[in-house]
Amino acid sequence: MREPDRAFDAFEELRSAVARQLRRPSVEAIYRLSHRRRRRRARVVAAVLVALMATVWAASVQRPQPSIAPLPTPLPTPSTQPSTQANPSAEPTATPSQAPAEPQSPSEKCSTRADVQPSGPSSDFSTYRVYLVNVLCSGVRVSVAWATYAVTDNGKPTAVQTLYRQGVVYLDRDHTAVTFALGSPAGCWRGYVGYGNVTPPSVINGLGLPGNDLGNLGAMMDNC
Repeated sequence: MREPDRAFDAFEELRSAVARQLRRPSVEAIYRLSHRRRRRRARVVAAVLVALMATVWAASVQRPQPSIAPLPTPLPTPSTQPSTQANPSAEPTATPSQAPAEPQSPSEKCSTRADVQPSGPSSDFSTYRVYLVNVLCSGVRVSVAWATYAVTDNGKPTAVQTLYRQGVVYLDRDHTAVTFALGSPAGCWRGYVGYGNVTPPSVINGLGLPGNDLGNLGAMMDNC
């Protein structure tokens, strides 16, 4: 037979007494407790969401807005005017165009007066060549006129030179030499070349050089 355990018996008496005073919760009580817990949890979640939205809104308001730089003002496009030939003059000088001359570097020397020299006719006398000796300033050009004449009564006092064909070519800073074709008549003929604004005369009495400085480069050809 088991010896009595006073401590065990005391705990059993206490458990029995407490069990008689406790009641198990009903289903309705458990439902109300669960409902209260869900509402409390929903209120906590809603409060957290509101606080988070307020923080994001405050950060977006305080963020500095990017500044928009003004568009650059377009520079005016400089207008260019075609160069025009100066008034005719018998003086063999270069003709500046209306466009302003570009500034030259200090080490570069240029001139507004042309120094033109002939290279002479080709071997078959079908072309003639002239070139610039000096450097022209930008925007300056010189005209070179040429003319061929048919000669009658060559070697006589009654000799006459009649204009057969004429033309004009131009030299400038970018075109320092030019070769042009000649038009020559059959038989005895002469050709002349000069620079500057000159006009070949239609008729030359005798065998001298034409006027208006057309012959300032001399006779290009004498085929008589």
